[in-house]
Amino acid sequence: MKKHYIEIFDVDAHCIGKTYEIESGKRNFNIVQPYMGAIAFRFFDQREIKILGITIKGVRTNVSKIVYWGKIYTIDEIEKYFPNEKKLIYNMRKNGWKHMVKTPYCGWHPLRKNKI
Repeated sequence: MKKHYIEIFDVDAHCIGKTYEIESGKRNFNIVQPYMGAIAFRFFDQREIKILGITIKGVRTNVSKIVYWGKIYTIDEIEKYFPNEKKLIYNMRKNGWKHMVKTPYCGWHPLRKNKI
């Protein structure tokens, strides 16, 4: 049986890989943060089979982009509104990052191709 999931990333996700998976009926990008510390989410589908009381999960398919809760800033906006973020500005220039998102709980994250 094919099931739909939302994977929630929290503030520890980038440090220790902590995520939560919640079964979902549909994909809706207007999701409210489900708990304090949640910083991003993405959708995926997965087939599951039950054999002798054991659930076997298949490969994730239809994986969406990662969607952050937060505000997007360009390098010019960061220089204007956060002038003390010298290391962040340096890293943006060095790595070619055009946009960063500031999340409520875990600071700054670069927006890459697979992120919104």
